[in-house]
Amino acid sequence: MADEPNIPEAPETAQPSAGRTLTGQEDQILQGVEATSSMSQGRRDCYIREVLGLAPTTYFQFLNALLDDPAAWAAYPAIIKRLRDRRQRNRDLHW
Repeated sequence: MADEPNIPEAPETAQPSAGRTLTGQEDQILQGVEATSSMSQGRRDCYIREVLGLAPTTYFQFLNALLDDPAAWAAYPAIIKRLRDRRQRNRDLHW
């Protein structure tokens, strides 16, 4: 389909630009993915508010943007790949 976004899947296509590294907040968001993966939605939202200091909607907006960030791929390739795959499955089902 011509309207589907171009999402790089391999590390060769996602090289960090000019040595950019993740900010502290970006790093915390990606670490939070692992910390909250087994939590219920209510506990996860509470964790996001209390530990990360973000509203859940803001957290997920940041997280979605990080999925396309080469620096995030370089720092957390397994997490980024898993979340990109999940995002694509959701798009395939609902869009």
